[in-house]
Amino acid sequence: MTPADTTDRYAARKLLWRLRLTQPQITQVWADSSYAGQLVNWADDRL
Repeated sequence: MTPADTTDRYAARKLLWRLRLTQPQITQVWADSSYAGQLVNWADDRL
């Protein structure tokens, strides 16, 4: 759950980072087009 002023794309960064730390065997995630752009670039660089 996130505050109303937090975008899904920003919250997804925290979620994906925690997922990477706790479940490193997960190597692929799927998302709809609203997560495109900066989030995809962020994930590619950091995960």
